[in-house]
Amino acid sequence: VFLYRLDTPVTIERRQSAMLPILGSAVDGERVSIYTVSDGGKHPMLGVSLVNSTSLQFMPGPISVFDGSAYAGDATISHVGAGEKRLLSFAVDLEVDASTANASSTEIRRVSIVNGLIVQSYEREERATHTFTNKDRERARVVVVEHPRNDSWTLVTPEKPDETTDSLYRFRLNVEPGKSESVTVVQRRTDRQQMEITAIDHETLLRY
Repeated sequence: VFLYRLDTPVTIERRQSAMLPILGSAVDGERVSIYTVSDGGKHPMLGVSLVNSTSLQFMPGPISVFDGSAYAGDATISHVGAGEKRLLSFAVDLEVDASTANASSTEIRRVSIVNGLIVQSYEREERATHTFTNKDRERARVVVVEHPRNDSWTLVTPEKPDETTDSLYRFRLNVEPGKSESVTVVQRRTDRQQMEITAIDHETLLRY
């Protein structure tokens, strides 16, 4: 709960109304293109990485976005406390093409026999390569890739994300005008499987 206090008192007469400006200062922000992997789109979204660099609270609600003097689109913002950061998307970035190539593999790491059971440990790897082509010949792009995060998997590549949320890894990628850039995300996990020896045929047992 918080309270806005106006620097200059305003008197509103009976049967009258007024719109009062509460915040009239610049805030920190960066133009970005946001690609959310789970959406599976062919283009990222145009957006802004916004930091509430004021001492006031931002209330939830709609936002109109202007690029210079030109209207660029609409966004919706949640509550943003002082010093907090949000990613806002307001339009599709048609100048950037996005594609994803997925691959997976499974490799047996260890097999042992314990108390009449064959215990097999194997490592699974999921690899996703996200590629972005900037068709804009004048303006570079900072692409923020939002990749799904699962605590049962370990992030291998890149070694560290630029940001982490409860459900996402975020990776930043600079794409120059007319160029293409890629980021490969590799995650691994180790699983175990138990099998009774009596349930395995002789040929399978010899292979182990």
